[in-house]
Amino acid sequence: MKDILNLTFPEIQEVIRSRESSESPPYNVLIYRNIMLEPIVPYLKYELLSIGLNPTITIGEYDNVLQETILNSECNLNTTTNLVLVFLQMETLSSALYSNILKLNKAEIEDEVNRIKEYIQSVIENIRNSTNAPIIFYGFPNPVYSKLGILESQIGFETSIYQQINNFIRSFNEKSVYIIDANTLMSQIGYSNYFDKRYWHIGKAPFKKNALIGISSEIKKIVRALNGKSKKCLVLDCDNTLWGGIVGEDGVEGIKLSKNYPGSSFYAFQKEILSFYDRGIILALCSKNNEKDVFEVLHNHDDMLIKEEHIATHRINWQDKASNIREIAEELNIGLDSLVFVDDSNLEIELVNLELPEVQTIHLDSKKAIYYKDILAKCGFFDSLSFSEEDKVRGKMYKSEVIRKKNTKSIINIENYLQSLDMKMIINECDKFSIPRVSQLTQRTNQFNLTTKRYSESEIKALTEDDNYNVIYFQLEDKFGGYGTIGVCILEKSEKNYRIDTLLMSCRVLGRGVEKTFMNEVMNFCAKNLGKELTSRYIRTRKNEQVENLFDNLEFDIVSTDKNYKKYRKNIEKVEYTSHIKVINKL
Repeated sequence: MKDILNLTFPEIQEVIRSRESSESPPYNVLIYRNIMLEPIVPYLKYELLSIGLNPTITIGEYDNVLQETILNSECNLNTTTNLVLVFLQMETLSSALYSNILKLNKAEIEDEVNRIKEYIQSVIENIRNSTNAPIIFYGFPNPVYSKLGILESQIGFETSIYQQINNFIRSFNEKSVYIIDANTLMSQIGYSNYFDKRYWHIGKAPFKKNALIGISSEIKKIVRALNGKSKKCLVLDCDNTLWGGIVGEDGVEGIKLSKNYPGSSFYAFQKEILSFYDRGIILALCSKNNEKDVFEVLHNHDDMLIKEEHIATHRINWQDKASNIREIAEELNIGLDSLVFVDDSNLEIELVNLELPEVQTIHLDSKKAIYYKDILAKCGFFDSLSFSEEDKVRGKMYKSEVIRKKNTKSIINIENYLQSLDMKMIINECDKFSIPRVSQLTQRTNQFNLTTKRYSESEIKALTEDDNYNVIYFQLEDKFGGYGTIGVCILEKSEKNYRIDTLLMSCRVLGRGVEKTFMNEVMNFCAKNLGKELTSRYIRTRKNEQVENLFDNLEFDIVSTDKNYKKYRKNIEKVEYTSHIKVINKL
């Protein structure tokens, strides 16, 4: 779908009409508000449709938030709610703080802030009594024109109060409560393009079109991350993208890349790319070029920040880029919909859009290279709601995986090869240190995922504290390096029986016997805890068909089946086995 900023309102409506009848999964959104917010509906629908969801948006009554969350009326919260949005405007919520703050003494300000906190907490608790759906609050923006004028910037009087309330909302993150940073958003859009004073006075509708689009985009980013739709790999063109000019014509010395203008635009762009790499985004090159010329830049140009060590894989040749991108996805063993392709050529972008519609593309105008950095920074395609130590080394792990694959191609006896890898599996029960990564795996793993259930950090934490659940994960190492935490099994116990709630692994380890070794250890864990029967499920999705027969291969019995669902059972018994994988079991 096109960027919403490039569409007229009738075009947005037409796209919504054409897509609402699609087979995308339904997504029910409920909005509580003390402002008029009806104008956001088409923009929010468009943004959610763009990430493969089919939204139904229900808006609660005007300025009746607390009562509605208490009453939980028929049109409000229920088990089918997927997302709750809360919009509270300070001018409506507290005229004392918004308009009369200078008349209040310190104790009165503190009392009013506590009243607002109690109000927010009650809203969250009331919502949580009815649904576990994620809650997104629109944060409170600082006053643009402070009552203290220029003194405000010296002492931060009003801004500290608003910050305190926003931080209070953030303190509920463990309850799957998220916040939109209104201050950052407003600074990006600009105050004059954000608030509609006329419609605020006429009908308590505060936002202009650009603000409605910006807010909808921020909501989309959070939803995308929560639903495992964030991208994983940034595929980069080289000429007029990573540097200015064409290296094959201008030579290494002639390309534009330096700390000074005009090369500084590309230098800044590469800095931003490396910040993506540092947070766990895989980098790949896809360029029509002579490979030798490109690597000469990577190795020898003094201002080239991106080096060969940062690139997991590359396709530098004269083949069409759609075919090259297919090969990149295959080599990295990730879906095409995990890729973002960046190029300055509109022709190449259009080809990839046509041939590989799953791939997200970003077209850069080489005449406006000064904006490259900002375009990448604001795209939001890679946004995540967690960040772990393993994210910092993901690029290195994928590069090691490419080396492993290249070694595999020359192997004739696969069993001898697997033995030679010296694999070591470390199995642990989830603790406070591993919660972020385990949650992240449930949100990002799609292919080797038997049920595709998503869990926030707070939900994983709750499971680790529940005596009826065991959250087990494993890490893997071999002679090429570590894979990090790449597998999770969530078990639910009921008397003498265990049920596999979630089973997932990284596709990087498929075909190496890792899944059997892990499941044998899970079986032994259940047996040690006197379990008699283990049940499990396979729920088909568009992406996990490759593991449809996993439980069949593990000799589970089928209990029931239909087109998109299989239920299995197996008698629990201690398993004696030998494996080419050394197991260190810390359960």
